[in-house]
Amino acid sequence: ILCSIIFPLIIAAIFYASNGRFKIAYIDAVFVCISAVTGTGLSTVDLSSLTAWQQAILVILEIVGNQVRDWQRFTVDVQLTGYRSSFHG
Repeated sequence: ILCSIIFPLIIAAIFYASNGRFKIAYIDAVFVCISAVTGTGLSTVDLSSLTAWQQAILVILEIVGNQVRDWQRFTVDVQLTGYRSSFHG
């Protein structure tokens, strides 16, 4: 929950504070940041209108989100392996 919701909300505030020539609403910043962490690729704004810093934030969120998803997948695989071995005795 920390990496999927709380972290993107904090980063969305930084993202919003970094508005350039084209202003982005805070709710759009939250949506884009959570979308970046979850890897859905959805966006409510034209990404070419973002500043270089805002684009860098999105790239960092993508990388962090990918690592979290990989770790979650690994822990689920380990748990499933343990469950399978306990049933096959």
